[in-house]
Amino acid sequence: MPFDIVFRPEDPFIYYSRGNIYMDIKNYLKAIKDYTKAIELDKSNAEYYYCRSKVYFLLGDCEAALKDINTAIILEPKANNLYYYLRSDIFYWGKGDYNHSIEDLKKAIKYINTFKKNSVKTSYPKKYITNPLKEKNEIIIILVPRITMAGRYDEALAWIKRINPKTYISTLLKSEILLQKGKYKDVIKDMSRLINIGFNKDPFVYFNLGKSYYELGNLTQAEENIKEAINSDTVSEGLIENHFLLLHLYEEKNSKNDAKEIVKLMENQIINNIEEYPNKRWYWKENLTFLYAKSNVDITKALNLGLQVVKHRPCWDSYLNLGLIYLKMENNIMSVRSLEKAQALNPNNAWIWYYLGLARKELNQMKAAKYAWEQGLKINPNHRFIKEELEKIK
Repeated sequence: MPFDIVFRPEDPFIYYSRGNIYMDIKNYLKAIKDYTKAIELDKSNAEYYYCRSKVYFLLGDCEAALKDINTAIILEPKANNLYYYLRSDIFYWGKGDYNHSIEDLKKAIKYINTFKKNSVKTSYPKKYITNPLKEKNEIIIILVPRITMAGRYDEALAWIKRINPKTYISTLLKSEILLQKGKYKDVIKDMSRLINIGFNKDPFVYFNLGKSYYELGNLTQAEENIKEAINSDTVSEGLIENHFLLLHLYEEKNSKNDAKEIVKLMENQIINNIEEYPNKRWYWKENLTFLYAKSNVDITKALNLGLQVVKHRPCWDSYLNLGLIYLKMENNIMSVRSLEKAQALNPNNAWIWYYLGLARKELNQMKAAKYAWEQGLKINPNHRFIKEELEKIK
């Protein structure tokens, strides 16, 4: 035990302090117990709720985490930008609520300068008080990909302009948007420039190159760059993205043995991430659903998992995965229903329109299928898979 509470058993700050120690050593259950005692003794201190929320989130209990952080924000709506930052992560990773996550990150930026070091109600550690401008830029770097994920591309571009638009990180952020819009040659040009000026070890640069070449149908150069990204990537999210892209490539090349090895490797990686990161549990299960759907390992297993994921994380990509599963099961009516839910949540994703067109085609609703593919091309005029489908029905 870090220390015994003997002399001041009715002082909430003592329990809060010991809770912080327990949290630092990852004894989360004891941390929750101490934060709860601190709250019982002082229900007006927002910081106690914030800390308990953080621990609940680390344990993967997003409902309890959300309840506590909401209470903290009600008590001090302008006192601490980290409250909004935490709630943004709960919405994003735990709930798949991209729009609320985005709005909370904007509030985190707004309230960076409003925190008062000498606030009576908060025990905010001084070590976390940083340069406001630097902190603002760091949040924007997280904000832009989430806006992009929500399909709000013009808004994402506008936020990039708030940091230096000619920097390395700005170029990478912009490339995510260009990839969604099908501007693959622009991405190749930008990534090649980054390599030439010294960023030749960055996995994200090579991933963007690999994805661009893949979407252009240049599978040889795509494979070379994806493997380069994998060899230099130590970030779990990025590593999984690279392996998914490699899986798509092997499937298209009909390299069954290579695809089988990738599926096995990815399954182990994702299951390990589910165990290691309980706060991102449903995000990783969403990835596992997509893996099972793409690989045909067990389509019934994929469906059961997909239904669980949609219940806990009802975002557009969860419904997209479910739509893909139903499409493979030839349950085309349910596929259309799931894909329409995905489309309603994100109308600016060309892949949703692509799969929706396929489902409509299977139902022999050719006019509706053509409409879906045409909508997809408005977003991404260079989507080669949509172009192939439209060419077939000329």
